[in-house]
Amino acid sequence: MNRTFVSKKGQLLKEHRVNWRVVDEFLLESLEHVPALPLDGMEINLEMAHFQPGIVPQGHKAGDHIHSTVHFQFVMEGLFRFETQRKSFLLKTGGGIVIPAKQIHCWTCERAGVLFGASIGITGQSATIFTDHVKRQGADSFLFCSNPELFNRLLRIIEITLKPVPFHWRREMIGCELMLWVAQALHTALDLRLMKTPTPCTKQAQSDPSRRLCEEAVNFVMSNFNRPINIHATAGHVGVTPRHLNRLFLRYLHKTAHGFLLRTRLEYADKMLKSSPALKIKALTFASGFQSPSHFTQCFKRYFGRLPTGKT
Repeated sequence: MNRTFVSKKGQLLKEHRVNWRVVDEFLLESLEHVPALPLDGMEINLEMAHFQPGIVPQGHKAGDHIHSTVHFQFVMEGLFRFETQRKSFLLKTGGGIVIPAKQIHCWTCERAGVLFGASIGITGQSATIFTDHVKRQGADSFLFCSNPELFNRLLRIIEITLKPVPFHWRREMIGCELMLWVAQALHTALDLRLMKTPTPCTKQAQSDPSRRLCEEAVNFVMSNFNRPINIHATAGHVGVTPRHLNRLFLRYLHKTAHGFLLRTRLEYADKMLKSSPALKIKALTFASGFQSPSHFTQCFKRYFGRLPTGKT
């Protein structure tokens, strides 16, 4: 299907009518040239990228479905509504989301447009950890990757596909641009710091039972911080008393177990707020593991020096 593509500034792309079938063919041929993204014992590989299935008229609906791996949707033109079983979001030009693996969702085109789609595969020892991390941060919904730079990078990819032949290293250039797009989208949507265990990773840890207990407690907190856990639940998980757990955290992390849990929740809430400024305080409170909006607001103001609405 051919469509006239208009950029954000209202300027037509080089070709007034884009042959999206040709664009998608180049994307498919370029996948083997997309470098893998290494991250903490795993690799992130782009498995699929296309435009054509997302070029739809107003009123088109995609019913409930899931993706077997982490999936991206980015609006290049038009207006699209994405829904889970409990939430609904309207994305306009320049808006994007990351959909956790196996998240049931549907979408509707409310104004005819162009929707870019991509899926990534995760390999390595930490693959399951990463997939679960995306799901936790998504909190049974989507993560947002709305960014003008992502929009402009996709424009560059389209322009490369439309350049007349001969054009050397076309597929290699597209592959590199796609890798950078995926990396930037993940950075925009995810707090990747929570993937890293802050305890020192040294050979001493292999023979130090206390250090291993601390690492196990840190992993438990990072996997469950958005649930109503506390220091007693964390201590019980690793089989020590809360007092001893605090000693371990002070020894290896130079902060209390409660302080570490609080910091993890607040930094996650700040990340969500930056990616979705319109998010309500109540939703932000429970998504980050707090039980009271007033307590959350108080802690956020004390930690960041500003209210979660962005006001000082």
